[in-house]
Amino acid sequence: MKAASFVAVFVVAAVCLTGCGSSAKKSAKKTAEAAVTEQRELSEQVVIEQLPAADEFEKIPDEAIDAFNYSVSELKRVCPVEGKTKRLYGYVGEETVADADCYVFCVYDQKKDETFYVGKIAKTKADDRLYLYDESLGYEIIETDDEPRWSETVTASYAAEITK
Repeated sequence: MKAASFVAVFVVAAVCLTGCGSSAKKSAKKTAEAAVTEQRELSEQVVIEQLPAADEFEKIPDEAIDAFNYSVSELKRVCPVEGKTKRLYGYVGEETVADADCYVFCVYDQKKDETFYVGKIAKTKADDRLYLYDESLGYEIIETDDEPRWSETVTASYAAEITK
């Protein structure tokens, strides 16, 4: 009898703890979705007549390719495209942002026959900081995902090689 009541208390405690964890995750997810929705609304406010001419952009130098790829993946996470929206990027050069040398890209979304200016993003050369340009506030840092990427994790086989 005591064992049955102990098991029942243990199961109830486990269910409660699991529920708390999932509600915290749901709350964090809702907060992130709200931030993305706000960013989407901001990008949709700036409708432009047409894209800038190609000669306003520069060819991406080889050393900026990794920065471009990182910027694209993080921007997809922070401000995802919806439906049949096409995201376009243009490299505008290098700039110093918050005392760091950065590669700067302009971002546009096209949906049907409307073009939206999403913004100008700057990726630091030395690390993975991203900045979004706001005309009234200047550059503001974009919170990036702190989760390590698969390429940054140490696998068991790699750890075994190190310890030999």
